[in-house]
Amino acid sequence: TRIYKSDDFCKLCSDLNIRRPVYIRDFSAELENASLITFKEKINYLISPIITNNTLAVLFAPSGVGKSWLSMSIGVALASGKSVCSKWQVSQACNVLYVAGEMDKCEINNRLLILKKHYGLNSNSCGTLRYKLCDKDLGAEEGQEELESSLDYLDSHNEHTALLILDNLNCLVANAEHKSAWDKFFTWIS
Repeated sequence: TRIYKSDDFCKLCSDLNIRRPVYIRDFSAELENASLITFKEKINYLISPIITNNTLAVLFAPSGVGKSWLSMSIGVALASGKSVCSKWQVSQACNVLYVAGEMDKCEINNRLLILKKHYGLNSNSCGTLRYKLCDKDLGAEEGQEELESSLDYLDSHNEHTALLILDNLNCLVANAEHKSAWDKFFTWIS
């Protein structure tokens, strides 16, 4: 068993023989008249500074670079109130629903065990991360209604989902090579 620092996602990927992820550049800008800028509302982040409340974010990269590992790692971190890495801070634990369109239950559970060890969680707990295997087309009304029903069920049990992870869209949206499939999906999800 190896022990990783909580911000050493790249080392974890390396040890699991996953191609090292491409770093997202730290986009920041210095404004000449920064004192003139005021914000009416405080920005509420799920994960600061990358994911705010009530936003749609898409993680994309070539196959095999670790998108599923990263998205599951983000889900575990947020559900348990841990920071994803030193620059991606979680202020409080939130409910997460991970919808898997490609992995089976065994693979998901194996990855969750590895990530629980990585984040120093006991084997029985993963915070408030729930996962759902999905074989329905989220570009079609039937699949959308089924996912909405799952979210409604969680809401009715006081488990409002703060982060919904859809992994991966090419598997979850049938006919993804056609623009019309994406149009239906993005009209529904937004």
